[in-house]
Amino acid sequence: MAAALLGPSAAVLLAACAADPDSAAAPAPPDPAAVSVQPSPEPALDECSVENLTVVNPGQLTVGAAAPLDEPYFVEAKPGNGEGFESALVYAIAEGLGFRPTQVDWRIVGPGEALDPAELRVDFLVGRIPLDDDTDVRQYSVPYLQSVGAAPGIAPEDATDPGSAEADTADLDLLAADQPRPVTPFALAFPPGDPLVICTDGVLAELVADGEIQALADTWLPPSDASSLVAGIEPGIPATSDEASEGARVS
Repeated sequence: MAAALLGPSAAVLLAACAADPDSAAAPAPPDPAAVSVQPSPEPALDECSVENLTVVNPGQLTVGAAAPLDEPYFVEAKPGNGEGFESALVYAIAEGLGFRPTQVDWRIVGPGEALDPAELRVDFLVGRIPLDDDTDVRQYSVPYLQSVGAAPGIAPEDATDPGSAEADTADLDLLAADQPRPVTPFALAFPPGDPLVICTDGVLAELVADGEIQALADTWLPPSDASSLVAGIEPGIPATSDEASEGARVS
């Protein structure tokens, strides 16, 4: 009866809706303009990749060699020849940071010049620089070498000083005594707050772990120094000079 009153067309429409109950609830297609697209996350910055290193001169490592440039740390007072313990160590560090040998630039720092890396415009200083807790013009890498002083009952001339010929003539019975001895740790010196020191410490730790620093010591330093002084402080844990002195014993 209702279909007859609505007419033929309306009746057909009502019948179609009754046959498809989901047609009234079908969602409308999304508006492309309303779709939110989330940007891809930025890749993490590798602060220790060579292009991101905080160096004085982009594309090169500028190193200050502190006088005296004597053997066995430098040969012929020429740090750029790669000969001598500290010269060879710098080139190993440079390689670990991603620099080629030709990208290492040296500056010789004379005896009268202040060991201020920022003022000298160098990335770091090398040259048996003692770790000094009382300065605010330098920060230090982990120590890579240390000088061991005389223990009680041992004459000062028998103390093991890196590179000294006297170390080979020391009284072996006294040197073998298991007793604390004063220690001076040597480290690379960086401008305060320079993040390059973090990357350099990572390279030094790798050089210790794979035995490369020991190999350099075996090549350039007297046997007593190479066996007991190199990498005597655990890499990756910066030590103060007092902490190094308290814990040092003869190997």
